[in-house]
Amino acid sequence: MAACARAATVSIFLFLTKVTLATPATTPAPRLTENDCAVHTLPIEVLQQLMNSAEVILKNSDSGTAAQPGTGSSDAALDGSATHILLRRMDSELTELRRKVLSLEAGNSPTTSHQQEINSSIVNQLQQLQEETRQVKDQLSAQVQQLQEEVKNQLSDQVQQLQDETKEVKNQLLGLSQQVTQALQVPVATSGRGLETQSGHDTSIRPQDCYDLLRSGRNESGIYTIYPQTCGLPGEGVAVWCDMGEKEVDEGGWTVVLLRRPLSTQVNFNRGWRDYRIGFGSPDTEYWIGNDVLHAVTNGATQVLRVDMTDWDGQSRYQEYSSFHVADRDHEYSLRLGTGSGTAGDALKRHDNMLFSTPDRDNDIDSSRNCAVTYSSGFWFNKCLYVSPTNPLLSKQKNAKGIIWNTFHSDLTTLQRVTFKVKPAMCYSG
Repeated sequence: MAACARAATVSIFLFLTKVTLATPATTPAPRLTENDCAVHTLPIEVLQQLMNSAEVILKNSDSGTAAQPGTGSSDAALDGSATHILLRRMDSELTELRRKVLSLEAGNSPTTSHQQEINSSIVNQLQQLQEETRQVKDQLSAQVQQLQEEVKNQLSDQVQQLQDETKEVKNQLLGLSQQVTQALQVPVATSGRGLETQSGHDTSIRPQDCYDLLRSGRNESGIYTIYPQTCGLPGEGVAVWCDMGEKEVDEGGWTVVLLRRPLSTQVNFNRGWRDYRIGFGSPDTEYWIGNDVLHAVTNGATQVLRVDMTDWDGQSRYQEYSSFHVADRDHEYSLRLGTGSGTAGDALKRHDNMLFSTPDRDNDIDSSRNCAVTYSSGFWFNKCLYVSPTNPLLSKQKNAKGIIWNTFHSDLTTLQRVTFKVKPAMCYSG
């Protein structure tokens, strides 16, 4: 803008000088247009006004101060006094022009540039504030989620601990009740397994399993406490359901290790490694005896496994295995099965030699998934299952995510009841 203004100023000055020296009475002041300066911010009206002022100065000079014709030579055409006045006026006008130009430069360009800087700064600050707000929001969201998970885990642990303590107290009460009942009865003389005898009489009844209870005279099915041996020593008391059989049909003495049946509220079998290790549920509802107990029961004398199952149409079948052994925890409770026979089909044999798996301990041979997570249970999964007695108990439907035995119903129709029970092979007549 300043360059344009200076160019306009020089143009006016040259015009005034030229006109004053030549004194043509009819020379008009030039008109400025938009094209007289390619780039400018000085309004064209201001420049035109200055040109008009110059024209007025010339007219005044022509009318009052110019030399009269015929009074001197051409060197005296311009009177000195008139020239002095004209130059003073030009100087005054040019000074005013410079003042206006400087005023415009100070009032327009810097303000515009400064305003742009302010606007840009405000935008940047707003963007920064938005980003900081988003970061704070994300941090708060993550902290809230973490707190929720911590509270959930703490509550879950406390509930599980309470259940374990309740189960332990219940088992102790059951054991005490049975001991009192047994103490009031005349014991059956025996040299039986796990029973301490003296002079043909029991001095301390600590049955290892339900078969011991059967031999001691307990012939009614129900809840009893057994004391499986660990390293040759009686272990802690465990409450179980003892199937004492039916007269003239089944000798009985079966220790139930898994019980599934329809209830108004089903026991949750979607549990972790610890729960399956120590056992859960209740013998009067549904339960898993626990892998530690399974190892203790099956690690001594060879055990026969019998599986009884019933579908939703009331059809019942069974399958027996000549031996059933569960390894210790160091060997991931791996399963070993003997020869199978029965009416349900040998589906469980496909799980032989498998390690035990839970949602939090993936030991199956399916490399693409954790079968325990897929089927919401714990078991000796293969890739993944042919038998699923610990899956959720579903109504009648074709669904592998329910309880199935695929040689009972090959179309994966769900079952209503399943019982796994064991007894010493040497005591089993078949």
